[in-house]
Amino acid sequence: GSSSNSSVERGSISATVNKNDVRRMLAEQRGVLLDVRETDEVAPGSAMPLIPGAVHVPLAELASALSLD
Repeated sequence: GSSSNSSVERGSISATVNKNDVRRMLAEQRGVLLDVRETDEVAPGSAMPLIPGAVHVPLAELASALSLD
């Protein structure tokens, strides 16, 4: 299969992680995977359901959930 990498930035530090890195970090409880897709995008039967182990907060609700608004 293909390996998809995503750039993650924290302050001025940048790292690239792939799906195996994410799985390992979640298993070791060294991070949180935040799924910000809208609720209808992750509904049962959708093309891309909820990601196992991820915390789902729809993007429209993210600022409120993080108390940034």
